[in-house]
Amino acid sequence: NEDGEATTCTSTSDITITGGKIKAGSLNETNEKYPQTKLGGAGIGGATGGGGATGGGNATNITITGNADVSAAGGYYAAGIGGGEDGNATNIIISGNAKVAAAGAGSGGAGIGGGDFGTGSVLITDHADVTAYGGNQGAGIGGGASCGGSVEISGNAKVTAVGANGSAGIGTGYHNAMVKPDREDIKVTISENADVTAVGSSEGAAIGNGAYCWQGKTTINITGGTVTAIGGKKLTSAIGGSRW
Repeated sequence: NEDGEATTCTSTSDITITGGKIKAGSLNETNEKYPQTKLGGAGIGGATGGGGATGGGNATNITITGNADVSAAGGYYAAGIGGGEDGNATNIIISGNAKVAAAGAGSGGAGIGGGDFGTGSVLITDHADVTAYGGNQGAGIGGGASCGGSVEISGNAKVTAVGANGSAGIGTGYHNAMVKPDREDIKVTISENADVTAVGSSEGAAIGNGAYCWQGKTTINITGGTVTAIGGKKLTSAIGGSRW
């Protein structure tokens, strides 16, 4: 609510987009129509205004498929597509011939996945074409600041993911020592004919861990596809671990 107290309304579930051209959130080109309000949530997904012990704006079962053309940007501490502030994103599926561009908020949140301090579970498959930019300390695809989750890319999907301020392109956000253990792990799977480009930020890996993520388990399985991985500029791997 407007006093910053959590309500059940901050979470959402079962969003399906199968076609059309959708612009959601405070995108630069639509800033007058979609302003980033102080408590704005994800472009598509959970709201902001909860957080803390209540778990924030979780998002469950978001499907974008068919010939949908979607652009989404996160509001206050929120993902472009996924969780709001402190919100986990579970079962985001992008498939078919969908075209998706997403960016997390300047205050925090993954491009696609968890809100700030939230995990992200994401599947991208078929002929989907996806570009994702992390918000402050959030992965391009995966977790918000300090968090991981799971990312699977398969089929003939084409994916570009770029981290921000110490996060991974695909994987965890920056610094996972500040969250509960169940939010620390990250698993990334790339298979079949997927075409993936991932770019880490600062001290974050392209695929794997953001900077200062020394807790939790990191699992990366690549069994096919074409992968271009560019790690951050300082003391990090392209695929795997990060600084510290």
